[in-house]
Amino acid sequence: MLEQRFIGQPDTETVLAALTGLLGTGRYTSLAGSVAYAVSSGTDALARGSGHHLAAMNSRWLVGIDWGRSQPSALDALATMPRSFVRVFDGRNVVDNPNCWPNVSYHPKGFVLSSKACRAMLFGSANLSRNGLTRGNEADLLIRVSNPRTKAERGAWQAIGQSLSWFNRLWRGSSPWADIRGDYIDVYPSLRTRQGPVPTDEDAGRTVALNKRRGYSHDDLVLLASADAFWTDTGNLHGNRGHGRPGSQLMLRALTRVFFEFEARDVPKMSHIGEIDIEFGGTVHVGRTVIYAHNGMDELNLPLAGEDGSPQKYDQATVLFRRFSRAGRTVYRLSIAGAGDRSRWRARSHRMGKVWKMSPSSREFGVF
Repeated sequence: MLEQRFIGQPDTETVLAALTGLLGTGRYTSLAGSVAYAVSSGTDALARGSGHHLAAMNSRWLVGIDWGRSQPSALDALATMPRSFVRVFDGRNVVDNPNCWPNVSYHPKGFVLSSKACRAMLFGSANLSRNGLTRGNEADLLIRVSNPRTKAERGAWQAIGQSLSWFNRLWRGSSPWADIRGDYIDVYPSLRTRQGPVPTDEDAGRTVALNKRRGYSHDDLVLLASADAFWTDTGNLHGNRGHGRPGSQLMLRALTRVFFEFEARDVPKMSHIGEIDIEFGGTVHVGRTVIYAHNGMDELNLPLAGEDGSPQKYDQATVLFRRFSRAGRTVYRLSIAGAGDRSRWRARSHRMGKVWKMSPSSREFGVF
């Protein structure tokens, strides 16, 4: 059996749907994924769409960190998937070079699936981002073959085998993510600053009419979206739960939603933007909503104060959200600032070149 199919995203189908379709056949025992960069929106989309299939096979991911385009949290997400292994192409040399400048650029985008009887490859233009997998204009070619008998089938089998040999050669010479993780995390914040971050396809379209009224530049939005940690002063939260009960609705500047992996686009007030999972004290609170509120701000509904192990209140505090991965899916770990925490968080944001201030409340917030 031989199948060859062109994937013209978004017109025909998405790259994620094509990959999920291959994985869902249950015919493959291993996957080799090679991408120029990975961001958390892409790994989250992959885990939600195909995570249960990936858990049934061995996966190897060979990812680039050239110019700091890959998010540490995305590499962590791949590494925490079941039976998953992550390496970085030329990682030791790149992380040691100024600005993570590559000696040789790493630019492939593709997946090879294999077993004793079946092989498949999906190669094209899509990186491991939500845009790359589901929304952007991407061109990919899918080839799959099983039990080759005809000349055409044997030719396809051999071509896929050659791509796997190419992957194996690069894999052997690449750095395990665990070996360079600490160094990359240390240098990453300085690479993703508003002074000139290297854009990814996930940064497309982040200049919209709304941000001109809300104080974000395009580079500000790139910085917000690519950071792994976001902190903000809370002020007094809206009393949404009635008199005498602590509020749970945290108001943020419009478009701050991009940190939580939502698009920067103009929507009507009271629009439901999406949902995120928030962890506090070991408990994961699933489906906390983000809304574009009636007052023109992004409203994040936090875990209810004082319930299920949540903080007793959020008012007049400083909170931190840090991305981490649970079985490949993005979760935001919530922390309340203790003694000295706010000063340290602010200093890290200041070193990146930006601490924002809300108007007229003067609440400060930043990322690192």
